[in-house]
Amino acid sequence: MEYKKLTQLTNTYPQPGNYISTQKDAVTLYGVYDRINKREFTTEDLSRVKVVDGTTFNFILSIKLADRPAQLYTSKTYYALLEASKKEPNPYFINFSFKDVYVLDYSIDSVTYTKFEEMVDTEKDLGVNMQTNNFIDYDSAQKTSSIDYVKLVKYIDWVVSSPKLSEVDDNNVIPAEKLGKWEITEIQFDYANQDVNETNTGNAGSGGATGAGGSGPTTGGDVADTNTPGVKPKLAPRIPIK
Repeated sequence: MEYKKLTQLTNTYPQPGNYISTQKDAVTLYGVYDRINKREFTTEDLSRVKVVDGTTFNFILSIKLADRPAQLYTSKTYYALLEASKKEPNPYFINFSFKDVYVLDYSIDSVTYTKFEEMVDTEKDLGVNMQTNNFIDYDSAQKTSSIDYVKLVKYIDWVVSSPKLSEVDDNNVIPAEKLGKWEITEIQFDYANQDVNETNTGNAGSGGATGAGGSGPTTGGDVADTNTPGVKPKLAPRIPIK
């Protein structure tokens, strides 16, 4: 949302200087007859919003995980505008920024990460030990997954941003190796003895993807071994939102 200073408003009655900060989160607009003509505003508390470095989106992002309270995020650029609005003091910009119509809601269903946990063992049998899928991290020792909110915010920032010229070669998609982290185990089936032999290829770091519905970056493709020369990892699709 565009920030307009009090001097840029269509109606500046009686004058911009009549907006006075009376308390930490309160502003009073005094009219011509200031003893009886005034309007009080309660401004939003900025401590509720977390800033994520490396992002540029100009709005407040609300992320809600299952039945837990929503968490609010924004970019450093937009947070600076909110601070400027509070300092001016301009109650309109800061308060409108928190209205539902201007806040982008993102809900994470519990199925998202429980399904990830369910698929870990299945994919391990196929030779893929998943550690991270975009914004979901898996703890193999505890056998539980968790949400990395900073990664999620950065991913949403990329989704809503305009394509960059540097992304032309990848058709404006994020390479899968930047979205996931896993270890690949080479599986060879001994048909004579009806047995499975496993060879650990080492930590593949980031790269490749499992098919849709798995715990790996869902690109709809097969596992791509980044250690194999000449094999290019699959790409995760970009879904631009203007």
